[in-house]
Amino acid sequence: MNIQNSLNSFNPLIAQANQVAILVSGNGFDNLVAGISLALSLEAAGKKVDLFASQEPGENSRGIRGIEKVRTDFGQKDLQVVFDYPLENIEKVSSQEEGHKLKLVVKIKPEANPIRIDQVKVVSQDLNFEVGIMIGDESAFASFNQFSSRGNWVWLGQAEIEKSWAKVSLAESNTSFSEIAARIIQNLGLPFAREIASNLYEGIKGATNSFASLTSYKTLETAALCLKVVQGNGNQSVPLTEPVAIEQVEKKEGGLPSPRIFKGATTPRV
Repeated sequence: MNIQNSLNSFNPLIAQANQVAILVSGNGFDNLVAGISLALSLEAAGKKVDLFASQEPGENSRGIRGIEKVRTDFGQKDLQVVFDYPLENIEKVSSQEEGHKLKLVVKIKPEANPIRIDQVKVVSQDLNFEVGIMIGDESAFASFNQFSSRGNWVWLGQAEIEKSWAKVSLAESNTSFSEIAARIIQNLGLPFAREIASNLYEGIKGATNSFASLTSYKTLETAALCLKVVQGNGNQSVPLTEPVAIEQVEKKEGGLPSPRIFKGATTPRV
């Protein structure tokens, strides 16, 4: 599978979309890092992003910037009313019927301050995305088949196969999801802030056992780019329509040299 051709097909889908849904199969560190980092980058590019995981994030995810964005309610269409108000000041919550209308009553304690309008948030869980991004195995989401024909779907995988529901497949064997996500952000010219680069560097580092299990020089190049952003000005971004190759980013501002590859070596040595 030519991943560069897939990236070229992915670019116009993202450029034209206003709302994106990202689904992360499982709760592994690498999977979550990839999904969260893509969500942060797309939001910085002005997209509305809904981020879902098939399982609650585990203990190892605490250090990921943006972990609070992950939801586990994909497919639900409930309406949520969220009160940003101290629970200890609420005496009781009840509902009443007035004709054909439902009324929610929140009774606060006499000594408490009233609930302000700006402390009430109504959240609709109905999804209206133009692009859906599946990271990993779609079977982890029981209701996925209800949505697979809606919008344009992109699959991020680690086996070079085609998915019938995916308009674009970004799959590469022996590659971490974090590396694929970093290459998507970089190749599409999406915003690449310090917190995103830090997430992805840690994801690649964890997936390669601190770079002891490398399978491609591209992994080192991608990790070097992330580290360069972390240690640099904290933001690397270009318009969505102007992809930039890793080599160009490294060349700019006298960046890190590409690793030298020696004949007969199975992994690049610097």
